[in-house]
Amino acid sequence: MSEPEIRQVIPAPGGPSEPIDIAVAIATERRDHHDGRPWVFTNMVTTIDGAATLDGVSSGLGGPADRAVFSALRSEADVIVVGAQTVRDEQYRLPRAPGATAAAARRARGQAGRPRLCIVTRGDDLGGAPPLVDELPNAGEATAEWQRPIIGTVSASRATRTFDERFDIVEAGDDSVDLHRLVRALGELGLQRVLCEGGPSLLAQLATDDVVDEWNFTVAPLVAAGDSVRPVHSSTSSGTRLRLERAFVADDSTIFTRYLTDRRD
Repeated sequence: MSEPEIRQVIPAPGGPSEPIDIAVAIATERRDHHDGRPWVFTNMVTTIDGAATLDGVSSGLGGPADRAVFSALRSEADVIVVGAQTVRDEQYRLPRAPGATAAAARRARGQAGRPRLCIVTRGDDLGGAPPLVDELPNAGEATAEWQRPIIGTVSASRATRTFDERFDIVEAGDDSVDLHRLVRALGELGLQRVLCEGGPSLLAQLATDDVVDEWNFTVAPLVAAGDSVRPVHSSTSSGTRLRLERAFVADDSTIFTRYLTDRRD
């Protein structure tokens, strides 16, 4: 299968629109704060009519171009934050090592070879045995390339918690996970680029709490209909105002947008 062709349309190129190297393009985007706070960015996919899933999972919405952008954004991250339900629904695995271009960019930035994983949950275990559980090395077998996943959870679950020694536990709240507190804790671990991949409830909480600096939306050329949830879903509205920084379009008509949270008065 040939590689997808992706072109930049915003900002408009100075000449004819030529295919871009998506890994290079995304690696050149700025993702840091002047004061050293962690940079929080998201990546999500939606259909034209706003559905976050087909048949209950988001993987049915993406093609080769979406996978290329997904991999490039993951390669930017120090840590990938995801809700426990999404870990189960999407059958998450541990993050893979990036390709040569992204790996070189990570080395130049002083990052680890691959991102860590942080699973947000108020529960006592992951349940459902997602594939990543079987991929975890036994205690004492970690290497420089492998770091224990993080469980971002609440102190109220301490008494019954059953996560084993292959996980690091970060307590970030009493009865619910305080996302500001969790992001600060990740920063204290040296994890400065924080990518959240969902699910919809976690993304909504991030929006409501004004935690996100950058929103990446993939718009799949599909009309889903049905009653699928939106990629950012809650019972209340946040009204977060964004400004468009760039847009790519793939030859399969998928659109990739990058918005920054507009905090200007």
